[in-house]
Amino acid sequence: MIEHNSIHAALAALEAAPLSRKKAMLLVLLLDEATGAGADDPLARRAELAAAHPALATVMDLAAMRETGPRLVLEPVAVDAAEAAVLREADYMVSLYNGATVQRLRIAWADARRADALDLLRRAAAALER
Repeated sequence: MIEHNSIHAALAALEAAPLSRKKAMLLVLLLDEATGAGADDPLARRAELAAAHPALATVMDLAAMRETGPRLVLEPVAVDAAEAAVLREADYMVSLYNGATVQRLRIAWADARRADALDLLRRAAAALER
């Protein structure tokens, strides 16, 4: 059974290295394992959580590693002047030299949808805390 301390530690590690696909995937797998942990009917519990929490549904899809499913990618993301003011110093300097873009870890779907991976994984972890 996955302890929530492991999830918290994996989330903290990802927050310290927000471009690490390895750390993100570790968190995805821990969250996925925790969705059915301790339930009498793990499949029913997973279906219930996926229906109630879209972030957890995405985590389950990522963990399944289907060829046509979502995946973790590093992509340049445009930042405007308002966003630049709140960037970390390193990201701000990168944006100056890269045409107002910074690298971000994102979740990419085959239909071209994108989501910020760190934000989504934070929401998924919070959903399991409820």
